[in-house]
Amino acid sequence: MMRDILTGLIRTSDNIYGKQVLAQCQAQINIKPWKGNTLYDPYVRDILKKSVDYFLIWTNLKSDVTCVVEKPPEEQLDPDVLKRVCTDKWCRVKGKRVIVWSRDDKFKRSFISKAGTGHDKQGGVFKDHTFCVKDFGIVWKQKKT
Repeated sequence: MMRDILTGLIRTSDNIYGKQVLAQCQAQINIKPWKGNTLYDPYVRDILKKSVDYFLIWTNLKSDVTCVVEKPPEEQLDPDVLKRVCTDKWCRVKGKRVIVWSRDDKFKRSFISKAGTGHDKQGGVFKDHTFCVKDFGIVWKQKKT
């Protein structure tokens, strides 16, 4: 019953942004320094409207990925950004591949195990501003609003 109530409160989006974000997946989480990347720069620049050097780290999460906003950002965002990016508590991105950028350069991953299933997950909490988007790959094109 509680799960059904919580599921009703969760809003799914292609893009989320929060001050604190929970992430989990079934593949290994490999955090890398973010120095910009011509393939992925448009996500940061065109969707979130941030400078490419705003974030410190990034990762491309794979296999049964869920990211959830635990704390909304404290900054005022442009209304155009808010049309495309969910910032509310409990907003989530769910998919096979999700790109994550964060200012939390001290992120620590943890292991989450579903007892008896043999499907261990990795996860953790990004404790500084974090942006998560569904990875649409090389063919990504900005959606017109």
